[in-house]
Amino acid sequence: MAVCYSVVGLSGQCMELEMPLESKVGDMKRAIEDGWAVPQICQKLLCGGRLLPDSARCEALPEKELQLVVSTEMLRSALQSALAKEVLNQLQLVAQNCTYADHAVWSAVEAEVWDCLQIPPILDSDTQDARDAAAAVLLDGALVCVKMLAAFGHLPAS
Repeated sequence: MAVCYSVVGLSGQCMELEMPLESKVGDMKRAIEDGWAVPQICQKLLCGGRLLPDSARCEALPEKELQLVVSTEMLRSALQSALAKEVLNQLQLVAQNCTYADHAVWSAVEAEVWDCLQIPPILDSDTQDARDAAAAVLLDGALVCVKMLAAFGHLPAS
């Protein structure tokens, strides 16, 4: 059995998600990442004004309309930790696989990644790997912007 949820972004755009009854909020975040290219690490889901933990079961949610808030707070912390390369690799996958992305979200993500290039990760031996991964995310993020411009007819088709 599945349950339908409406996720509303700050722009007012709505995404309908049909989730299996046993799903958790973390599963919803993966679906949002796939549909809107908002990295999971940047997502906060609210239900009735309350922040939902990733481990919360969807069937226990009191409402079927959720609000998506995008925050780069966790991203910044992760990029300044030993997890930087792993997070950057995940961001690169999101950028490469997206068909639609919110320009404001990717501008914020790119700003955090750019800052990451200025501050070396905690593990000095991983500095070059993290910088290479950050550069790849910035390049793929630029491609996301080009895809969006082309989709809205602001660039000639190639």
